[in-house]
Amino acid sequence: MRSVAIIGGGITGVTLANWLVERGHEVRLIERRGLGAGTTGKSIGCFISYLAVDDAYRPLVERTWDIYEPLVDDGSLDYHRNGFVKLATSNTYATQLTEEATAVDELEIPFEWLDPTDVDRFGVTEEAAIAGALYYPRIGRLDPGELVAQFADTARAGGADFILDTTVEEILLDGESIRGVKTSKGTIHADLVVNAAGPWAPMINDLVGVEVPLRHTLAPILTLETDTFLDLPTIMCEDGLYLTGERSKTVLAGHSPHESAVASVWEQATLEDPDRIDRVGRGAAGESFRIRVALEAEGIVPALADATVANEWCGLRCMTPDEFPVAGSTSVDGYLLATGMSGVGITVAPAVSEAVVSLIETGSLPRRCSQLTPERFAQR
Repeated sequence: MRSVAIIGGGITGVTLANWLVERGHEVRLIERRGLGAGTTGKSIGCFISYLAVDDAYRPLVERTWDIYEPLVDDGSLDYHRNGFVKLATSNTYATQLTEEATAVDELEIPFEWLDPTDVDRFGVTEEAAIAGALYYPRIGRLDPGELVAQFADTARAGGADFILDTTVEEILLDGESIRGVKTSKGTIHADLVVNAAGPWAPMINDLVGVEVPLRHTLAPILTLETDTFLDLPTIMCEDGLYLTGERSKTVLAGHSPHESAVASVWEQATLEDPDRIDRVGRGAAGESFRIRVALEAEGIVPALADATVANEWCGLRCMTPDEFPVAGSTSVDGYLLATGMSGVGITVAPAVSEAVVSLIETGSLPRRCSQLTPERFAQR
């Protein structure tokens, strides 16, 4: 049995805590605010099954759904299959989508190719999909808060200790090896420390001098109030703007460069101070984003013409240069990583954290997850 301190209480941290206590380890999870208060809680919770077309992502996507599916089937988790539509306005992006359709067809993931005249069934204008659209009818959304609570509750029942509203001040070393964490509420002794801090991960790495390329992309979301019930699918535009229904008279509008036709997401990403950017309330999403939604939303879904902004928030996504998670050992003995989810944490984090448990118990990641290691960046 090992004593493990996990830094971060999002989907990665709570699933890791759950797997570790299941295997008899002593677990303390440190979270600077409340569970799921960071990137996880600011997500729309979409499970992006088509990521499985990427050979590297496939084992993570498939394993994560294997974890979620029994919980969905028994009612422990709500999964709203509202569908997912990618709209193309350029022939170049339409070609990318047709190639994607060929790949998902081989994986037997249900999809439909839609002509511009077909998208009106979703309340979308022809002009917004002038080059066509790719529709995934079975892709849906989970409730991020419900997800976190599900795994946190089982971890607590297994003996995990959750230390909330607590900041990490120092990673304690004995020579070159981990011996614990100094926090705002005292010292926690541990054999291992796992950085699962999401957007705060670069700052935690700095405490021990571990260098891994991590940057941030903004995750702004507006809650739009409408006069009518709009149960929209998740509608993803070519430029990364998305709209999704809330099974009510509200629609969420956000931006995800990872889902867009943009090829240089890493180059456009920055290293931000999460304590300054990660926030909720009026002004959180930024004036430029509010203006963008006001200008574009009606042209995509005319029913949003008179929508008003009821709430807004902005989080940060922690990403890597190859837009793939990073998990594994570092140059500091006993200091491990489980971060860099690059905007798809809901879809892959449980499988990533499970791989870290395998590393703790066997000394290596499972073969299917060998591409996660931090060493891949040293080879560039």
